[in-house]
Formats: sequence, structure tokens, C-alpha cells
Amino acid sequence: STGATAGNVIVQFGQNAASGTSTIFAGSFITAYRISGADYAEIYYSEDRMTKGTIAQLSGSGPSQIRTATNSYSDQLGGVYSTQPGSIVGEADGSGQPIPIALSGRVPILLSTENGVPKAGDMITASATIPGYGMLATKSGYIVGQLMVDAVDNGDGTAQGFVYVRHGYWQAPITIDLSAIIGQNATTQLDNNAEAELGLSGITA
Repeated sequence: STGATAGNVIVQFGQNAASGTSTIFAGSFITAYRISGADYAEIYYSEDRMTKGTIAQLSGSGPSQIRTATNSYSDQLGGVYSTQPGSIVGEADGSGQPIPIALSGRVPILLSTENGVPKAGDMITASATIPGYGMLATKSGYIVGQLMVDAVDNGDGTAQGFVYVRHGYWQAPITIDLSAIIGQNATTQLDNNAEAELGLSGITA
């Protein structure tokens, strides 16, 4: 509870089975979170030493095992390491470091500028050059989120930003260069004879 002055939070960490001693076994851990974040996260596990704000992908070694993402646009992308989750779910069914992965909401993310500095609204996938970092998605494929504000350029090939979590396949906008088909001045020269110019005469809806 809150009060006028600062207080203490006391947590008791006990061993998994009674043995008559006070031993806590090697490999045991306890993690505490202050519930004040803006995303909903689930605990996964990784043998990698991952950093908050990085992107994870499935490792294939267990239902809750992940690793640092290295494959852009991959259907194996798992999500972003949550910096300050507001709510957490999960199960102690993995090995290694417990990693809260954001399932929904907004989270900070570490970015590469290899495709330019991402802007608000840009889709983000895993970087092709920096493991765990995100990059501006420029083609169709799997993404982890959509940038909420313009990223802050660090000036060293990296940037920082906030993404709204969006998992799944993203279809990049399709553009067609009509000038290669009907000439450079196509957009200004088409008139009432457009059907004839394009060879569309005789076609009805």
C-alpha cells in the first residue's frame, strides 16, 4: 500500500523442498516487478543474455524457449523484451533467464537504422545486421510492432523508439510504375481518349 513516507517490500524466498537446512539451490532466482507499465507480458526463457527492448524469436528447443532474434521478416519472431510490464502471466516450464515478452500494449524497443531512421507509423521487424534489434520493414513479412513516435537517432547506426505491439504478417504497399508501361507523361496526357491510348476500348464493367 502507499503512504506518506517510503516503506519496505519484504519477500521470502524459500527452497523448493523441505530438507532441514536453509539451502537455496544453485540456479534458483526470484524476480520482482513494479506494476506500473503499459503492456501485458508473458514469461519465456532464454539461455541468451538478452537486453530489455530487444526482439526475441522462438528457439525451437521448448514451448517457452526463446533466443535473440537474428532473422528478419521471420515467422519465428516472438516479440519484444518488455522493459516494465504492467501485468505478467507465465509458467515455470523453461530453462535459463526468465524473459517477459510483451503480448500487447506499447513497449520501448532498440532499433537499427540500416533502412533509415524509423518514423511514427512505420512497421518494425528484426534487424538483418544487429541481433535483437529492430529495423524499418521495407518488404512484406512478419513484424513485431508499429512505431508510435519518430525514433531517436543515436548517431551510431542505432536508434530508440516505442512500438505498439503488432504480431503477424504485414503486407507491404504495392506500387506500380506506370511510366514503364505507358510512357513518362502518362499521368498528364491521358484525356477522353484514355481508353484508346491504353488499349481498353470495348471493355465494359
